[in-house]
Amino acid sequence: QGSEFTDVLNGETSWGLHENYLVSSNISPFIPFIFREDQPINDLVPHLVSRTIYTGAGHLKSDGSGYRYVLSSRASFLGKIRGSSTSACKPFFIDRSQAHADDRDFGRVQIASSEANMLELPIYLKFLTTHLCLRLLEEGWRLPKGFELASPSGAICALNEDLNCKFNLPLVNGTSISPIAVQRMYLEQAKILSPLSDEERRGLGLWEWILELLSQDLTKVGNLKKLVGILDWATKWYLIEKTANKNNRSLGDPAILFANFSYHSLSLSRGKSLWSRIC
Repeated sequence: QGSEFTDVLNGETSWGLHENYLVSSNISPFIPFIFREDQPINDLVPHLVSRTIYTGAGHLKSDGSGYRYVLSSRASFLGKIRGSSTSACKPFFIDRSQAHADDRDFGRVQIASSEANMLELPIYLKFLTTHLCLRLLEEGWRLPKGFELASPSGAICALNEDLNCKFNLPLVNGTSISPIAVQRMYLEQAKILSPLSDEERRGLGLWEWILELLSQDLTKVGNLKKLVGILDWATKWYLIEKTANKNNRSLGDPAILFANFSYHSLSLSRGKSLWSRIC
């Protein structure tokens, strides 16, 4: 799939999660044998890239000479906007035509860019915010000029390395924008949707709240700790760093690498599941 993906295949694993949404057929991304740059569903891409700051599950990534902590295990595998293959070079959207409903009225959006979360809030926000963004597209909203990403796969890989969540995403017009600003753009548009259910209004409040927390300087321990028990990437990093420091181990130590994966174990044993320590 290209030399740019070689490094993620050397011992790297992506724990993916596919999301499926039933949408109005006018924004469905599946058109047999045709790829249109102007499809409305493409306007969802900046949301999928920037939401990594609260949906990322955290990961210890190998760079060949050592390990470093990143926001997501999935980001490094994303190399194209859409496709039918989920091999090394994964797409943001899977080309699937089966809507499991009347395809004259409905279409299926299958998103392959996210990963398996453990905590309730990132799971809730993942689906709630994307639902609201899809509602915007169904009702005719389009991404404002200047918000198109120059390279979605490049942007999400670069953002993935920034635990402060402030990396400016390059745009096609030569400027750049922070992931929080992108998220707030979608948020402000979603607030205008009408009618909004009680659940959607609750979700808008939580969306705004988490962006406020993420807008703080996360290089300061006190601000990062506010996200522990709330977002997976911050919680896992806190537990891994605490374990490594306590036992004087490097991030590449087998025990720390085990902790990286054991965070996702559903075992109730504290010895087998890092996540169980916060339950």
